[in-house]
Amino acid sequence: MSSGKIKLNAMIHRAKDKKNRIGLLVVNFGGPGGEVVEHASAMISEKSFPQSIIDRFDILAIDPRGTGKSEFVSDLTRCSFNNECDSEKESVGFNISTMKFTQDIDYIRKSLNEDKITFLGYSCGTKIGQLYSFLYPQNIRGVVLDSPTSIEHGNAIEESMTMPFSYERVMYHRLSKSEIELIKNINNKIKAHEIYTTKDGYKIDQDNFNKLLSTIISTNDDDWSNIKPSLISFFENRNTL
Repeated sequence: MSSGKIKLNAMIHRAKDKKNRIGLLVVNFGGPGGEVVEHASAMISEKSFPQSIIDRFDILAIDPRGTGKSEFVSDLTRCSFNNECDSEKESVGFNISTMKFTQDIDYIRKSLNEDKITFLGYSCGTKIGQLYSFLYPQNIRGVVLDSPTSIEHGNAIEESMTMPFSYERVMYHRLSKSEIELIKNINNKIKAHEIYTTKDGYKIDQDNFNKLLSTIISTNDDDWSNIKPSLISFFENRNTL
């Protein structure tokens, strides 16, 4: 810190088709706080990016400050384990933010002698792309935002606004109206009595019920087709409290 320099862990995968190279593609997968270098390296090696992207772009991945192998990870890890982060907030908190990381991206852009960047962001990483576009519009070739999060809200607020709506859409796609009413009824009973007891004596608290709901939402279509009959049968084996 005394030198005024920040250590950032970064990786650049050069375009294979140099004659038809488009430029620099900066990627961020969100989190917030997710490691980018390791994830991007895996996507390239597993060819999760389209081959045309790998051929025609230099792909740049940067672990933001406080993540991966970049600066301040040890400070944040130590204070997290101790559950005492007040001193770290004062000493390093000023240096860790979306704004600071956006400035890091532009510094690296200039260091690589690139006039413009293309940005690919996922989830909370889309905030970085939005902020970069706002601060450096002249340096943006294009921006792709997957599952965008509004830059105007804190992440917790955004999730509380959007996640229930997304979950509800999945529920209505996979369950009938009567099945949804059944689940809502059980949920209301858990809220009222803190626990729900099935006819065979199995007790479900809110945490366990949330896990069951997560199963409905997160499983793929094939798995859901296999587990739906037994899960609905389990819900129907109910007892009025």
